[in-house]
Amino acid sequence: MSSIGTRYSKLTKTFIEPEATACVYEPISAASFPVPAIGNTKPVADRGSRIIDRTNVVDAGAGDIAGVPGSYGWSYSLEAELHVPAVAGPDYATIGYWGTMLLASGFGLTVDADGTGDYFEYTLDTRPFDDYAGGDGQGPAAASITVVQNNNETSDWQMKLKGCTGVASFDFTPGEIATISTEFKGIIEGTELIDTSDVDISASGPDFALNLPLVVKGISLTVVDVTNGSTPVNVQALQSLSIAMNSEHPDLMDPTETDGYALSPVFHNTSPTVSFTFPDTADVDDTVMQALKDGRILSIDVELQAASGGNRFVKFTMPQSQFIDVTLQDNGGMLEYSVNAKLVRQPGEPASSLLSIKYYHTLL
Repeated sequence: MSSIGTRYSKLTKTFIEPEATACVYEPISAASFPVPAIGNTKPVADRGSRIIDRTNVVDAGAGDIAGVPGSYGWSYSLEAELHVPAVAGPDYATIGYWGTMLLASGFGLTVDADGTGDYFEYTLDTRPFDDYAGGDGQGPAAASITVVQNNNETSDWQMKLKGCTGVASFDFTPGEIATISTEFKGIIEGTELIDTSDVDISASGPDFALNLPLVVKGISLTVVDVTNGSTPVNVQALQSLSIAMNSEHPDLMDPTETDGYALSPVFHNTSPTVSFTFPDTADVDDTVMQALKDGRILSIDVELQAASGGNRFVKFTMPQSQFIDVTLQDNGGMLEYSVNAKLVRQPGEPASSLLSIKYYHTLL
């Protein structure tokens, strides 16, 4: 019996790179960032009219007349471990793969330093997507994504996405690896959905020897009641925490493009939300429910300590949040609070004031 050439599903690797010219594909190179993707999900060409149905066209015969190709676009649900970004070795002063995912999700980049050390800071940015130049003041930038399937270096193939933009979210479950997820929309590069022109791309791109992930056991959660004199809210034994950007991400059709799509913009018309659960204790009884009823403003800070790379860490700062839903629920016999909060700002403040993500790569 001859071999039928079945292939592994797991022999996949994903690279991402910010685009020097928006919507111009960046091929895999030494500058590309390998992504520690979770699972082996592949891009799906599920956007657009695709093969246009002609069921209702009549020509005196039964059955359907053959359809014609219409518009096509990529969708890609990319979930990845959250690492201290590094291309290789000690090169920690880089935006890395998740910084690129944030720029493609409508964040801007600030490069600065404070009394703690040097950092990259990402904040929600309302400027249109533009080219990636890097450095301080970088606005949102689309990314190229290449998904490679290794088939024993004899029949490898690639899926190539350009002009990728998306909506990001984070999950911090104690005792588990912190993750970032982005729901991407991209444009097809070239004329093929699967590029088989290079049958041996096993060595493409930089080394996949990435850093250890950020495990949510060194997490520091601080909740402060800003409305009532910056009084700390003593949240203990955090059970879960997630952040969702909730950005709008419409399709943008363009009949002048080969496959009918232009770069999909990202709009932050709707505020991000943060959800977390923690046990009910006497320390929070007088605060949590009342914060909901009174519409109090609370600040929330989350720090994730690196499991490798010295004391480098990532800090999420949410200066003003309001509880929009609080539930007391049972968790295996333990009473706990489940909180949903919306990140807000004061009149006249920019979107960048809603959320700050700082990666401290060099501490003083």
